[in-house]
Amino acid sequence: MKSIPKIIIALICIAGSMTSANAGFSTIIEVPPAVISDDASIIGPDTQINVREGGVVGEYVTVGRYGQTDHIEINVYGGFIGVGLNLRGDTTLNISGGYIDFALDAVDMSTVNMSGGELGSLAIAQSAKPFNISGGTVGSGFYASNGSLVNISGGVVNDIIALPDSTVRITGGEIRDQYDAQNGSQTFISGGSIGDHFRAQVDSLVSISGGLIGEAFRADAGSTIELYGTEFSLDGQSLSLPLRQAVEITERNQRLNGTLADGTAFEFDLNTQFSFNSDTFDQNATLKVTLVPEPSSAAALVSLGLWRMRRELHTDAQHLHAA
Repeated sequence: MKSIPKIIIALICIAGSMTSANAGFSTIIEVPPAVISDDASIIGPDTQINVREGGVVGEYVTVGRYGQTDHIEINVYGGFIGVGLNLRGDTTLNISGGYIDFALDAVDMSTVNMSGGELGSLAIAQSAKPFNISGGTVGSGFYASNGSLVNISGGVVNDIIALPDSTVRITGGEIRDQYDAQNGSQTFISGGSIGDHFRAQVDSLVSISGGLIGEAFRADAGSTIELYGTEFSLDGQSLSLPLRQAVEITERNQRLNGTLADGTAFEFDLNTQFSFNSDTFDQNATLKVTLVPEPSSAAALVSLGLWRMRRELHTDAQHLHAA
């Protein structure tokens, strides 16, 4: 099948693989019985591909054309997709089952919605559209690349590298291992759980209003850490803070603890001396705390959410202006 030009849909076992159009698609490909071969290029337009249990998609398959709106959708319910799946154009990948092997690359205007299944190691989000994870399992080496937006509301992600100018929003799920927020990245955490060895590098912004944060949190010089909570204490002394007004904490080598906005308790040791197994907050890291009302009612929760959304949008605008 490698002799088939890459500008067409390359398939094996075409018989019985296409069904009548629905949902606005002129071509629907069922895998199985179809098998998409290695090095195939699928450019549509208006094509839907359904990969089900027992289905096989080969290695280094490219879907969509860069910069084009070909209206291609891939639904993975089961089966196996080989190394190097490359999403281009406005391709949408919906994953609810199955296994996608090493090196998924979502670029251009592609969208990924993952609610189940498994992604192997090295998945790269570098699209202008969101990479959404609400379930399933993502292996080691998940990269949020420059300009990308990653939303995590469920599932398990082994580790995350947030590259410069990326935005990651975590409202649920589990980051099992380390998280590396590189320079210029923005991370907003309001739920879920984050494993040990979170690192915020220079010029990164990390905003935490909920969720469980693991041990050995590291804030490098030049990073900004924002905490939103209903109470804060420093070395056992309760802090008297104005409501909804950020206050910088310049003290170091003390313990900061309290309750985040979602009701989760937190504790950071503001050590300036680096240790691999304990928290480290550089003297030149910016640490801010903001007191918010306790969410005692649905109305309060909505109010808090809208206020934080405005705050995040303001931060995004400042970030884009600085760029």
